[in-house]
Amino acid sequence: MAFTQFDPYLMAAVDAMFAMLPRRRPSAAALQTARVYSHRGERDDREILEDTFAAYDPLLDSGVCGIECDVRFSRDGVPMVFHDATLHRLYGCHERLADLGHADLQARFPRIPTLAELVRRYAGKLELMIEFKAEPRADPAAGLQAVQQALAPLQPVRDYHVMSLDIETLDWLGGLAHECRIPIARANVRTMSDYAGQQKCAGFTGHYALLPPAAMALHRHAGRPVGVGFPESRNALFFALNRGARWIFSNRALHLQMLLDQARAASRNSKTS
Repeated sequence: MAFTQFDPYLMAAVDAMFAMLPRRRPSAAALQTARVYSHRGERDDREILEDTFAAYDPLLDSGVCGIECDVRFSRDGVPMVFHDATLHRLYGCHERLADLGHADLQARFPRIPTLAELVRRYAGKLELMIEFKAEPRADPAAGLQAVQQALAPLQPVRDYHVMSLDIETLDWLGGLAHECRIPIARANVRTMSDYAGQQKCAGFTGHYALLPPAAMALHRHAGRPVGVGFPESRNALFFALNRGARWIFSNRALHLQMLLDQARAASRNSKTS
């Protein structure tokens, strides 16, 4: 799920507000079906960078369901796990990833994995929520084939979903695995919600404070799980789950999984007391 440079501050402010508002504990069923995904991994973006193995490895055997990662293409058409268009924010280099070949990228920036490497490392261990960025594609068919090859060891829906904020990109991904696409809404909730319904997508996602209850209920009743980002407090998590969210994307997934586990334990204990 994508950010502008100001989004982390806005989301922190929203979550701080929600953290102060008490929420009832969700039902045992809602707690049990909730699934936490680590948004770009557990990282500080100084020593441990986002979208790297160092950020994702701590999630293994943690109880966290899976990871959200970002994909862009190198100049020679290799799908790379990286969020930004340029290498500046993380590596201090103003070059665009799309202007560099795969071999050059791996020689100069060895922490950036290919999608195929990510699949080999985490297949069967963590579910993958893969966000594809809106970017020019010189050869869309070849790009889709490269993604298909990388994902070949996995089963759509069970092992991975593909996501985007961009309708043109979602249409392109329809040639990959029609049944596992997930639109991501920002302010355009109605547009992306309609797309999810018309295209029979696998789910629908957006920020927990922006998705209206009616839209969430519509998708739940149609059998499409609703995903939300980015609750960080217990009260924000409870707010999202009480509204029917199932997939929870978090920048602090280990912390959020702990909160979820505590709520599950409290729910079990209340039944036996």
